[in-house]
Amino acid sequence: MLNMSKLRPLVFLSGGLLVATSASAAPEDAFRPYVSYSVTRDDNLFRTATDAETETINQLSAGINVDLPISRQHVLARAAVSKTQFSRFGDLDYSGRDLLGQWNWQLGNLWSGDLGYSNSRTLASFADFQQRLQNIRTQTGRFFDAAYQLHPEWRLKAGLSRYDLTNSAASQSYVDSTSDTAQLALNYVSPTSSTVGLQVKRIDGNLPYRELI
Repeated sequence: MLNMSKLRPLVFLSGGLLVATSASAAPEDAFRPYVSYSVTRDDNLFRTATDAETETINQLSAGINVDLPISRQHVLARAAVSKTQFSRFGDLDYSGRDLLGQWNWQLGNLWSGDLGYSNSRTLASFADFQQRLQNIRTQTGRFFDAAYQLHPEWRLKAGLSRYDLTNSAASQSYVDSTSDTAQLALNYVSPTSSTVGLQVKRIDGNLPYRELI
């Protein structure tokens, strides 16, 4: 039976700074920077069935969250960086990031949609391969969609998106992938804003280093 790990947070410290703005410019809580520090003990770092390795993990993070309405537009953003250090297995230390930019746009009374970009860099879970291996996983997303209000109760929506996944470890590159998605939907919107509809979606995927079994 697999010896499941126990994660025990030993220390967690977090602090935030509220950036004050004038009421005419933006809500005073639109920009929220923060800093956090945590210490975690993992009783089975590599998720193995036997010979479990214990480790203490230190992580320092800093970032900012943005939630900014501008007239009929709405801007969402997230930017965070982190430094993670392992007490025993220093070769696993890494620097991470988490980025998001999204514009929820509105054009007149009939057009609306979303435009965005995301990117993250983090250490892949050891549950994927149960060994001492630093595999940095990078995920990138791009998306755009637009909706047109055909009628007060009917909305037509179309969207495009791309998602990329890459792994730094050569042994894990077989799961690297790129997927492109196109979708078209017709939705009925009730007076209470509940939505039901039909959606057609096409996904084209590419695995550049896939393994043949």
